[in-house]
Amino acid sequence: WRTYYRPDLMSLSLCAPVADLDELEALVRTSFADVRCQPLGGDDASDATASTPPPPLPARASAVAAAAGVLPLNADHGVGLLLSVVPVSERRSVKLLFAMPSVLPHYRTSPLSYIGQLLGHEGPGSVLVALKQRGWCNGLSAGLSTNAATFAFVSVTINGLTEEGEQHIEECLHYVFYYLGLIVRDGIVQWRYDEMRLEHQNRFHHRSKESPRALVQSISPALLRYAPEHCLAAHALYETFDRSLTLQLFKHINAHNFVMLHNSITIKHVENGSMSEKGVFGFGSGEWCTEKWYGVRFYKSQLPASLLTSLTNSMNGTVPSNVDVTDIHLPVKNEFLPRKFDIKADEHIEHLPRTTSITSDGDDSATATVAAELTALKEVISNRGGIYVDVPKRIGINQHHEVYHVLDRHFKLPKASVDITIFLSAQLSTPFSQLCNQLYVLLVNDRINKHTYAAELAGLHANVITSNEGIVSTVRGFDDQLHKLVNKVVEAASWLDVASLIHPTKLTAAAAATGRGGDGGNRREQLVFGATASSSLRRVHSDTTTTSGASGDSGDRCGDVLDLLTQHVPDSSSVWQRAIDRMRRALESFKVAQPYAHAREQFMVCLLSPHHTPDDRLDAMLTQLTQRSFCEYATRVWRDGYRLRTYIHGNVSSADARRIARSIDRSLDRRHDRVLPSGADLCVRVAQLPRGMPLLRRFVHPNQNEKNSAVYLLFEIGNLLPARQNALMALLSLVAREPLFDKLRTQRQLGYIVWSGHRIVSNTSYFHVTLQSRDHSPEHVRGQIDVCLRELRDDLEAMSDEAFEKHRVSLLSKMLEPDQRMTTVASRTLSFVINERSDYDYSYDVAHVVAHELTKQLLLQFYDHYICNSTTAASLCVYVYGAPHAATAAAAIAAAERVATATTTRTRTTTAAQPSLPGTVVDSSGYHVVVDAATLKRALPLHAARGMPPPYVVDVGGKL
Repeated sequence: WRTYYRPDLMSLSLCAPVADLDELEALVRTSFADVRCQPLGGDDASDATASTPPPPLPARASAVAAAAGVLPLNADHGVGLLLSVVPVSERRSVKLLFAMPSVLPHYRTSPLSYIGQLLGHEGPGSVLVALKQRGWCNGLSAGLSTNAATFAFVSVTINGLTEEGEQHIEECLHYVFYYLGLIVRDGIVQWRYDEMRLEHQNRFHHRSKESPRALVQSISPALLRYAPEHCLAAHALYETFDRSLTLQLFKHINAHNFVMLHNSITIKHVENGSMSEKGVFGFGSGEWCTEKWYGVRFYKSQLPASLLTSLTNSMNGTVPSNVDVTDIHLPVKNEFLPRKFDIKADEHIEHLPRTTSITSDGDDSATATVAAELTALKEVISNRGGIYVDVPKRIGINQHHEVYHVLDRHFKLPKASVDITIFLSAQLSTPFSQLCNQLYVLLVNDRINKHTYAAELAGLHANVITSNEGIVSTVRGFDDQLHKLVNKVVEAASWLDVASLIHPTKLTAAAAATGRGGDGGNRREQLVFGATASSSLRRVHSDTTTTSGASGDSGDRCGDVLDLLTQHVPDSSSVWQRAIDRMRRALESFKVAQPYAHAREQFMVCLLSPHHTPDDRLDAMLTQLTQRSFCEYATRVWRDGYRLRTYIHGNVSSADARRIARSIDRSLDRRHDRVLPSGADLCVRVAQLPRGMPLLRRFVHPNQNEKNSAVYLLFEIGNLLPARQNALMALLSLVAREPLFDKLRTQRQLGYIVWSGHRIVSNTSYFHVTLQSRDHSPEHVRGQIDVCLRELRDDLEAMSDEAFEKHRVSLLSKMLEPDQRMTTVASRTLSFVINERSDYDYSYDVAHVVAHELTKQLLLQFYDHYICNSTTAASLCVYVYGAPHAATAAAAIAAAERVATATTTRTRTTTAAQPSLPGTVVDSSGYHVVVDAATLKRALPLHAARGMPPPYVVDVGGKL
């Protein structure tokens, strides 16, 4: 502390809504004047204060590096090592670290940006595409990973290695080094530098507002790294193209100056055995070591000199015969770079007026200040200020497609977002169908990945995820080229295009080999996976679906298509195998997830209907999933019908929004398919917890090495549509957060992870307490939580009126704080559309209740009814047991199951009364222990799936 707690090593950044900077300066001097300047490395406290402020770190970096003289990786230490680390979860990756002098002095030119920009490229011609086509990996990243005062690290990481990829790791390295050489020879040119400058400066000049905390967290470390005038924009300067400097730094990126870090579950399998004489990857034997701080096991060996020489040759352009680099090339110019940044303002937007920021009258009395602030907040509410509220317009509709649009008038940024939901049938209600839906989305993301990297560099972001309704695609960023990425994402969402992904070249050969490649009368012969793949396959699909029920051979016709899709596609095809491997590892990795994550999963097992655990989906993968069954699923889901909902928000006019919607329709081109009726899609429902019957779920963590246990306690509040309920829940969460944290963690030290507050699951609200403990059993933790909840009730009753008013003002200030990001407003408005609600100014109703109706007595009544009163409270508590308590827990779970079985048997043979709650047994503490979650869910009523139906929609008419 005496060595490093020094003013010349510190930076401080403040952000506050004050007009006078002298006030901030006085605050800093008062708070930090006592910090003494210590002699560097000295142990004695000095009375001398810091005199002349030191120069910024870049000015010192060269001198410090020269004084140090030695890099952390050098010929005598680290270089040429292979370190294979034993992971906890199912994962495989390889990381190359190259050491070089610090590049902080060169931040104004960013000479190493080429590494991340080019080697990290994911489009056609990239290393990632080459490795993915061979089924060897799922991701690759590169760039400057560490930039310290005396050294820097450039890293290249191959993520998501497959089992086959680990067998070809040497070829993977040759691809990487060949591409590095390609960058040195042809990539360091002026136009690429200009393009990188434009990408970074576009993002900087049109960035969204940051929160004060995020702003100071970014400025404070920047003060130590850059000149003060560059702290905000250092990453976007790109002042001068300096090819000679870049080439000089690239000299450190070579085959004789790196260490290789290997992270693989394969190493774990041989940890307790003997490593073969060939070592890892056949690179030679080494030794097992243990890291001294955390006890991590790793295998250390030396990379063979022959490999390093071969990699040097690859970097110079000469690769081994088994490494095909014919398709490897540098990326072309970025088609997604925006050129227009004009702000659209061509129509009236229905929204509520805003007011200026809130200030008090400066009264020194604390009580008077709180009262003044409350009065000001009430004025904001009465003027409908503080919250951005836009009413979406329904700008067009056809039998498949409903489109909502909002033109932004608040942020005035040249950005927009498009959210597309493809509603599919309720086939998603089984573990297999949910698994197929996730696999479907994974393949779609794999397909669009070749476009999304360039788009992200240009400030566009796309994501496709699975949902309970079907598929959700989101595209956000600069509006100028937004439509291009939207079209590419939607085109990839056609399942027939995804089926071609499984192995397009082999399917093309399959069409020719089976004699179906001619131009005869059978339209199935047009199955060619090239430029006309989508239209050809859609025609086949159209022939199949339109004849359904009209002829006896319609099922055979569909079967023929599926046969053609799967007949000549072996299970080892690269895209399919990578997708399966990636999904399997993700499902298996959940077994070693944190105990609190398993506690939340068990909550969903007990209450959500339908819900399928990772184990359910893994079992479906191992027993049901094949390429044919996947294609059959995709065909059936689309044939059963679909419908679309598109929400367009931002700097997009209504005319442009209609054009985007029409292009989405053209990309899908499925007007012949059956329309999915509204309400036919799957809705997840939540079971209502019974009042006065506390439920308990016990679960043993599947990882036998997990030493932590967790408790997840939820009290059901119910539907928060009444504004008073919502206001009371929000106030309770605010009031309870710090006291519960202090009581459970600081005072009792029960565990490191302590959370409490509000949680919403499918429109149902809960107050929860989450605690993860290494030293105590779940039973002990639950007992202490109950004690703290009772103490909290006493604290609420003893709370002074002034303290209560401060909490109320704090909540109102937070609720009425202006939104900082356009995406926040878009997400909030979209949530109203999703839940079929039209009360878009609902937040004002809640704020009005907080300002005018809430009292301490109401809060106490709310707390008593939903949490403290054992007869009216509805609760579910989940215990997850770590290894120290696993044996005791397993015995308790087995005993409860025996009681449940015996009770069921007696019920069958006698007239004994049924248990009060099916699927549970009552223990000695009065808890209803859940032993059969499925039976319990069937016996409980369900909450509503969505919000109130809208009484009106602003509709400007028109067809798409």
